[in-house]
Amino acid sequence: GFYIEVDHPTWHSFVSDSEYDKWRDREVRLVGGEVERVPTSQIESSMSTLVMDLVLRYQQRSAKVGVQMR
Repeated sequence: GFYIEVDHPTWHSFVSDSEYDKWRDREVRLVGGEVERVPTSQIESSMSTLVMDLVLRYQQRSAKVGVQMR
């Protein structure tokens, strides 16, 4: 599992929200997954660079776990 989560200040206005996300990220890693967190500001300012970076990270993860790219 490769997951992308968008972090927005509205959704993380309380410390408990951020703590829950960190806990959930650890749970995902325990079962072999990976979570990439993306701030909304990065989406708004540099979408193409962000997408290229995420594709590269996905390709690296796929190679690491032995998934063949099509």
